[in-house]
Amino acid sequence: MNGKKDEDFALFSRTVKKRVSVISWVLPGVVSHLNDPPLYLAVAWWAFYKGEAVSRNEISKAFQITPQQAGDTMEYILRKRTDFIKSKRVTNHELNERMLIVTNIIKCEKPVKTLRQRREEKKTVNTKKIKTEDLKVARAFLLSRKMGEKI
Repeated sequence: MNGKKDEDFALFSRTVKKRVSVISWVLPGVVSHLNDPPLYLAVAWWAFYKGEAVSRNEISKAFQITPQQAGDTMEYILRKRTDFIKSKRVTNHELNERMLIVTNIIKCEKPVKTLRQRREEKKTVNTKKIKTEDLKVARAFLLSRKMGEKI
């Protein structure tokens, strides 16, 4: 970006402190209208509004997180959230740096579920209640068999 656009973008970057689990990060003013979003979603909207490729160092400075956390967030957006965040990875060969471009964010009608909620759903779907009567019959059958006997 040229210097003028950077200045314009910086004018709107008032920050609001947010706390998500253990990671403490700052929400730039450009995306302050979002109501307490997860970090990956805030980064995606910020990159989308910026309208150009962003590096992990830029994300790190804007959200006041470590470069490692910024890189992990980029990878999460690129690999795990392809369902509603359309993005691509580009490489700046001069700086040997991977960058993220967010091309579109599809508004999802249903709220995004947390990892804990998705795990609980899997547990309830996979577990079946076995009737104690059936369990007793199966146990009696298995214990009554002689060793090596075919079923």
